[in-house]
Amino acid sequence: MINNRTANSFRYGALVFGIIWYCVKYAKGLIPADAGDGIMHYFYSAGSWSNADFFLNHWGKPFFILLSSPFAQFGFAGVVVFNILVYALTVIAGFKILDHFKIDKVVHIVFPLLLVLARDYSRTILGGMTEPLFNLASVFAILLFIKERYIFFAVVISLMPFMRSEGQLAVLLGFFLLLFAKQWKKIPLLAAGFVAYSIVGYFLFKDFLWYFTRSPYKMENDIYGVGTWDHYLLSYRNYLDNAGLFTIILGTAVFVYLLVKKRYEDIQFKWWFFSGGLFVGVVAAHSYFWATGQNASLGLTRIATQGMPLFLLLNIYYIGKAPVLKVKWAQYGMVAIALIFAIVLATNKKFPIKPTPLEDKVLRAAKQMKTYDTEGRRIFYYYPMIAFELGENPLLENTRTYFFRSKNFQEEMKTTFSDGDYFVWDSQFGPREMNLPQDSLLSYPEMFVPIKTYEDNNPYDSRIVVIYRIKK
Repeated sequence: MINNRTANSFRYGALVFGIIWYCVKYAKGLIPADAGDGIMHYFYSAGSWSNADFFLNHWGKPFFILLSSPFAQFGFAGVVVFNILVYALTVIAGFKILDHFKIDKVVHIVFPLLLVLARDYSRTILGGMTEPLFNLASVFAILLFIKERYIFFAVVISLMPFMRSEGQLAVLLGFFLLLFAKQWKKIPLLAAGFVAYSIVGYFLFKDFLWYFTRSPYKMENDIYGVGTWDHYLLSYRNYLDNAGLFTIILGTAVFVYLLVKKRYEDIQFKWWFFSGGLFVGVVAAHSYFWATGQNASLGLTRIATQGMPLFLLLNIYYIGKAPVLKVKWAQYGMVAIALIFAIVLATNKKFPIKPTPLEDKVLRAAKQMKTYDTEGRRIFYYYPMIAFELGENPLLENTRTYFFRSKNFQEEMKTTFSDGDYFVWDSQFGPREMNLPQDSLLSYPEMFVPIKTYEDNNPYDSRIVVIYRIKK
């Protein structure tokens, strides 16, 4: 049998492996893992020390900005370091939960590796995204709950809507957990985060209800199109991986076994209710949004990582309750599985992140822009990587770069642009977020003069980036 001390070394060795893996993959990456939203979150975190309003930016996620902003002052790498620390704390909190229930430490080994194997989870870590902090909060909240630290549990849950909008679901589930635990006096604390942020918002915006009135998410926002109801189910490998799915299948089998044996205390109903409700609830909600084309849904599968670590941890707990794990060979089998996971990760070709064909064109365009004399000129664009590569934060004053979204193009041509400005159009953000099909620019050749075009010699490839010089 593997003794407790050796198993403890193995589980922390797996965590260290995960940390090193993230550091190496980030160092070797050519671009951020998320060249769109990830860069924008970085802009808000980095700029918050210059503009206090950003600390309450709804889209940027206020609590994420608060915690990550010191790291963001060291550049995008600082935000990635922040997320790697979040990953480590998530794993350690998971270990503490399993320790509380006296689950054999050899079973813990797979937890840090399963998270890294989930491609979308790893992309959110390396992309400076907000989902990892949300997941840390959910795991930490359950740790507090099982330790009967109900006041701190309620406060952590109350802050989750300010890490991700899906935190509203966590508050609802937290309400029921406190109800089940007969902790009625603690229920009002679920509003602590909202009250605190509302008071701050009142002084900044004169708006106590800013969380609702300034929400960037509108149910009628359908510019991103629609998808199918089964999109998230069919895409499980992105946010869960086959290894995660197999873990859930095994855990479910043990769950049924515990039910049959009437070992109800081992089921941990409250943990099951919260983790299952959060993970399944997020997937179900976004399946609805994507299938109906609402709430600015784009069918992004990284959304489904929210609640995934806690749900995986629950199933690892169930596996730890399987009688077969008392057998010597089963313990060595867990170590062997963890070793296989490590080998798969070490040979993973999907990381480090490589530029897509369009991102490659954007990088080349940004490099070209550096050769132009932009002194006193403005650069209009929408693809966040343009400003990022030029070393600019477009959210701050004294910047050359300006996000552009057209509302009345004919009027904007008269009042917005100046002679000598630059306009970078791309085939992804141009027609959608910029609300400007390329034909709109081509209709005014005397004003928008193309000086550099990046496209493939492929009639079936519509990905294109064009740098225009504005003449007035």
